[in-house]
Amino acid sequence: MEQAALKPLPGERFDTMRTLSAKVDAKARVCVLQAHYSVSACYAGRKVEVRLGARHLEIVDPARGAIVAVWPRSLSKVTAYYALDHYLEVLVRKPGALPRSTALAAGPPKRRVHPTAPPVVGHRPTRQGRRGGHPPDV
Repeated sequence: MEQAALKPLPGERFDTMRTLSAKVDAKARVCVLQAHYSVSACYAGRKVEVRLGARHLEIVDPARGAIVAVWPRSLSKVTAYYALDHYLEVLVRKPGALPRSTALAAGPPKRRVHPTAPPVVGHRPTRQGRRGGHPPDV
């Protein structure tokens, strides 16, 4: 009886992601809820938008409106996700930094998170601080 009184669902999807503004640090990372996520080194020092979802987050260049990185959402504090691809342009200028880079130590990706996510290297999170990994030297 109630079904006849219900209205149809809207045609467009409801966006459940939270939009945040963030600044990329000098090591090409964005800090979101005390977890770090790498972006391409060309974004160092620039402001970006972060679309935070329940399972993943998207880092968006506001000038172009393009998604520049997609990462699984970390539910732990003091973790970091690095992609070696994000630091390649720096490693061209500083090739000696490759052996000790955290992005290289992160290892190969386990899986892609989002259908539009670019393939990345170094998908495994690292722990920062005294006992864990160190921020990249690049």
